[in-house]
Amino acid sequence: MRMALFIAFRYLRKRKRQNLLLLLAVVFGVTSFLAGSAIIGGWSDVVVGKTIDVSIGHIVVFPSSGKVYLENYTEIISKIKSLNSVEALSPRLEVESMIIYGEKVKALLVTGLEPETISKVLTIGENVVEGRFLKRGDRGVVVLGDSLADELNVSLNSKIEVVSPTGERIEVTVIGILDTGLHEIDTAAFYVVLDDAKSLLKKDVISNIIIRTNDYNRASTIAEELREKYGLNAKSWEELARPILEAIKVEGLYMNIISLLILMVSALGILNVLYMTVAEKTRDIGILKALGLDDRQIMLIFLINGFIVALIGAIIGCVSGTLVAWHFSTIELPEEVYGVDRIPAHLDPIFYFYSFVLALATAVSASLFPARRAAKLKPVEALRYVL
Repeated sequence: MRMALFIAFRYLRKRKRQNLLLLLAVVFGVTSFLAGSAIIGGWSDVVVGKTIDVSIGHIVVFPSSGKVYLENYTEIISKIKSLNSVEALSPRLEVESMIIYGEKVKALLVTGLEPETISKVLTIGENVVEGRFLKRGDRGVVVLGDSLADELNVSLNSKIEVVSPTGERIEVTVIGILDTGLHEIDTAAFYVVLDDAKSLLKKDVISNIIIRTNDYNRASTIAEELREKYGLNAKSWEELARPILEAIKVEGLYMNIISLLILMVSALGILNVLYMTVAEKTRDIGILKALGLDDRQIMLIFLINGFIVALIGAIIGCVSGTLVAWHFSTIELPEEVYGVDRIPAHLDPIFYFYSFVLALATAVSASLFPARRAAKLKPVEALRYVL
């Protein structure tokens, strides 16, 4: 082993330029993989986190198939509260309506919320940029998204008329404008008190129940328990946010493919350089075999060559990848476009593990072919090159 290490290091020192290029290729591949994974992971945390905290909570209970509203919702709420894993819940009523402000008329979904419970399941109230959010005792008020407010040209204290499909009318006063950073919410959010939404229908019903659990990672299991135990149409955030999760997964896949292609280029470089080394060192290999080195030791010399290049490249790549990801997390973004001013770097330890495994596996695999060729050289044939 010591002899193989000694000779491998000598070969590395003699081909400095080629090995430096291979090292840079490995570094670039690992850097792109690690930084890309960290940025995609950070973006996933932001988007999924906002979606869960602002829009859907951990679990949502919908009406059963064929029904529009939950009618016996007080009984359903009691059943849900009986589960120890449920921390809080809040009823929500969505009514398709027409809103009228001056000469502007727009059809949208008016959402009725229960002020005293909504803050326990969603953080929507923390996104108010003007005025305030709904509170207990409010009636005839509305909080709407900033993009919708701009479209209607309304501001605080503006009075908007709401007309339901049945012809019921209420007038609400704007008390708050919010900016969640999620385009689909900011362009359509129109939040009124639950009792005002019920008055539009003249019915004591709700559309769904938002649930917050003690562990959002177990949301699917808890939703399944609600379905099996009480026959409720419960869906976890993973099911409701599936399109977003799939889009993020595809983005991550593309980034990983690019990184793997870079590592494959470095692998081809290692393969080429080691084949050239075998060709140039045929005489040396013959002498080493004549001196008693067996096939395994000869193979080990060239495998160590590739391994060392990959190991150093992986270490430097992990450091540079961390720095690149950190740098990206400090870049200020237009919040009106992305919904956040910065994308945090999600540097999961598993990313470092995968980076090392990919770099080492690629390099050692590429080194295996020239190493086997060197090991198969017969001393008599190799020593023909001595003279």
